[in-house]
Amino acid sequence: DLLNLHGDKVLGIYVHTPDIMGSGVVNAVENANLNPADYFISGICIGKEGIGLLQEGKLYAVVEQPALDAAILAVEYIHDMFEGKALPEIGDTVEQEGALWSPAQVIENTYCDEGRTLLIQAPLIPQECDPADPQLW
Repeated sequence: DLLNLHGDKVLGIYVHTPDIMGSGVVNAVENANLNPADYFISGICIGKEGIGLLQEGKLYAVVEQPALDAAILAVEYIHDMFEGKALPEIGDTVEQEGALWSPAQVIENTYCDEGRTLLIQAPLIPQECDPADPQLW
């Protein structure tokens, strides 16, 4: 058990999805009679359970993946493609006023022929922010 053997040397714990793994990590820390607030527990992509842990001060910060915005952009680009409209080219910068993911660079996607992908920004949401702020999601 990492915390029982090396608890004094552990500075942080990364969980990919705080909603799924965050509560397990927090429980493990608490079951080792340690305080989750003493560790930099962080991850990426958050939902209701992770928001609760963030509000309780048991997660230090979370990088929010703007999945809804990415899905909307993907559908818009597919629609544009079928309409014969030009898509952003590699090297272009896509901007949307007020969007936390903006600006985003269009880069080469090496996993597909002539592919490109949009490198969107992902906001860091620390304990000090109100995770209930709808602008974050």
